[in-house]
Amino acid sequence: MSTEKKETFEIWKEFDSQVKKVTTVRTDTSDAIVELDKFLNEPLIPRKSDPLVWWKEMKRIYPNIYHLMLQRLGVPSTSVPCERTFSKAGYTQTDRRNRLSIKNMETLMFLNGNL
Repeated sequence: MSTEKKETFEIWKEFDSQVKKVTTVRTDTSDAIVELDKFLNEPLIPRKSDPLVWWKEMKRIYPNIYHLMLQRLGVPSTSVPCERTFSKAGYTQTDRRNRLSIKNMETLMFLNGNL
C-alpha cells in the first residue's frame, strides 16, 4: 500500500474515532419530531377496526400523540352539536353575506366551533 493511501486511511480512522465520541442530545422537541415521524409512517388501520383499540395498543409507542387523541376521539352521544353547527352556518350565511367564499365560510365555522 502506498504511503498516500495509508495516510488517507489514517485520516478516516481518526475522523471515525472523533465521530464516535460525539453524543446525541435528546430534547422534548426532538423526541416529539421522532414520534410524529414514526406515527406518520405507520400504515393505515383497516376501515372496520376500532381506532380506540388501536390507540390503546400503541399508547406506549406514541405517548404524546396518544394524549392528544384521547381529547380528539371522543364521540358525542347526541346530534345536538352537529345541528348547532348547521344552525350557526345558517346564521352566518345570510342574505346580506351571500358573497362569502367557501374558504371564508369554512374558516368562520371552524373558528366559531373551536373558540
